Amino acid sequence: MGEDGQSHTYILGTEERRRLELLQECVDPLTTRSLDAIGIEAGWRCLEVGAGGGSVARMLCDRVGPAGRVAAVDLDTRFLDEIKADNLDVHRSDVVADGLPGDGYDLVHARLLLMHLPTREKLLEEMAAALRPGGWLLIEDMDVFPLPVLAEGPMLEVWTAVVGAFEAAQACPTLGRDLPPLFDRAGLEAVEALCEVPTVRGGAPFTQMIMASVAQLRPFIATSGITEEHIAALGRQIADPTRWFSAFAMYSVRGRAPAA
Repeated sequence: MGEDGQSHTYILGTEERRRLELLQECVDPLTTRSLDAIGIEAGWRCLEVGAGGGSVARMLCDRVGPAGRVAAVDLDTRFLDEIKADNLDVHRSDVVADGLPGDGYDLVHARLLLMHLPTREKLLEEMAAALRPGGWLLIEDMDVFPLPVLAEGPMLEVWTAVVGAFEAAQACPTLGRDLPPLFDRAGLEAVEALCEVPTVRGGAPFTQMIMASVAQLRPFIATSGITEEHIAALGRQIADPTRWFSAFAMYSVRGRAPAA
């Protein structure tokens, strides 16, 4: 449900540390596997766009080692500033207005960022252009397609309102499915895509993250008729450890810039 701190129409803030921690707990395993598949090498230069709580920036700093550099950019850098890594450069910037910091990167990564940006296709092309020849672009973003079919009761009611709030803010909650052809359009090669739809027990970190996000979205979903009673009913439903719930889908798509 979004982790970047960019401005414009982003309707989920980063002021609540716990929500970001839960989000990272849910999606870091997919990112770890995706980075493993690419094979980050010591000495690489990496760019993390919309770095949020900083977990991926930490991963990259560890993987590239002292000889490498990681640039992490976000509009809100309070959590990035807490990272103690000599090979990390933190940039407080809105990438839509200010552009990306530098180019010639071995890896550019963004997670749950592009769906929130009306200029998402342009930014993806800019990220691809910031790669060195043979460098990797890795984008991970959501797609809500499982939920209208698999959710029920309060989960379906509240989630429908959340999707409407995203769309009203010019976000694209189905971006995941569009990423592979966007990579092709950006001229990337060896494009590979993975889609995961986790199924989680009530009370799991994913359900806790949903409630933390819904709390931030109250003003936006109230216009769809969602009341405190709806939210309380959702909380009871997804806290029940005897029930299982399908999460939104996460797409992980990677591709390489053509070699020189």
